[in-house]
Amino acid sequence: AATAALALHPASVKALFRRGVARARMGELSDAKADLTAVCKADARNRDARSELAAVQERLAAAKEAEKEKLSRLFAGKSLYAPEEREVRRKAAEQAKRDRERVAREAAEEEALRADWRRECERLREEARSERRGRREAAAAAAERRA
Repeated sequence: AATAALALHPASVKALFRRGVARARMGELSDAKADLTAVCKADARNRDARSELAAVQERLAAAKEAEKEKLSRLFAGKSLYAPEEREVRRKAAEQAKRDRERVAREAAEEEALRADWRRECERLREEARSERRGRREAAAAAAERRA
C-alpha cells in the first residue's frame, strides 16, 4: 500500500516512513534504511523516523557482524593444502639448519685462518728479531776486530 501511495505521490514522507517500517519488519534492512534515510532528509525533526532508522542501522551492523563470524568459522578449519604446507615448512627448516651449519663451519675456518696468520706473524717477527740480533753481533765483532 505504501509503495502504491508513493507511485501516486513520490514526495509523501508518511508513505516513505510506513514503507520503511514495513520493510524493516520484513527483514529488508537495506531498503528500509534507504526509505528511512529519505524520510530523515525530508523531515529532520521526525523523531519516529530517526529512532526507526537507528534501530535498522543497529540490526544491519549486527547482521554484518554475524556474517563476519559465520565466514570466519567457515575458513577456520583445516587447510586443504596442509600436507604441502607441512612439506614446505620442513624443507625451509632443513635449509635453515644447513645455512646455520654452513655459517658455523665458515666461522670456524675463518678463526683457524686467523690463528695461522697470528702464528705466521709471530714467526716472522721472531725471525726479524734474530736477524737484527745477528747483525748487531756481527757489527760488534767487526768493531772489536778493528779495535
